[in-house]
Amino acid sequence: MLSGSDSNFLEKIVVHSTKSQALKRLVPLLSLLGTLAVNATPVSIDTLNLAQFPSFGDGNVQSGIQSAITAWNATHDPDLPSTGIGATSDIKLNQAEVVAGFPTFGTGTLQISLPMGEYNYLFLHWGGPNVDVFYQNPQLYYIGGEAGSLTFTAPVYSEQIPVVYFTSGSRAGQIKKAAGVVNHQYGLSFYSFYSEIPVITPTPVDPPSTSLPDSGTSVVLLGAGLAGIVGLRRSWARRS
Repeated sequence: MLSGSDSNFLEKIVVHSTKSQALKRLVPLLSLLGTLAVNATPVSIDTLNLAQFPSFGDGNVQSGIQSAITAWNATHDPDLPSTGIGATSDIKLNQAEVVAGFPTFGTGTLQISLPMGEYNYLFLHWGGPNVDVFYQNPQLYYIGGEAGSLTFTAPVYSEQIPVVYFTSGSRAGQIKKAAGVVNHQYGLSFYSFYSEIPVITPTPVDPPSTSLPDSGTSVVLLGAGLAGIVGLRRSWARRS
């Protein structure tokens, strides 16, 4: 028969073992939560190389995003995830397009609120005159740790306007228009989401085992005990 101290010792072993298993199961989840905490989102990834966007077809956008993430990870820790950037986006909406669960937008949209929580990356293309890469305004965000919705606004570009002079007549060489700054904003062309976030289902942790003998085992043990007592009584009776 186990003494009280032995019983407590065994119970501690069982509880410790159960806690160890629970901690092992929690390690991957805690690691993921730590990564999300360090990568405070949304992260504006400013390493997009505009020269990679002669147009904004799916192939150019895919390679542009992949290159931007690689360049970002080369100078930042911890790394952002680089998987799941497919040849086509998981979700993409152009002007006036309708997709359930995602907002539709029209011409001249300069601000939009988008749902978070399902994807790691958001790519937005704000339009503009197709005359210079300067006017092609893509934005890339890491949004892996966000929930709810976030609002995004078209970038503002300031253009320096030089002095304009009269070139002929009595006023030739005089200032016709002073130098200045003109701010440009262009409406949203499309937005797209990449790298769907897998759903993590925590593994349930079993409670500590406090098992007792089942009824069949109890009957056998009781029978053996009674038989032993009967045997002892007979032995004592013969001696007397």
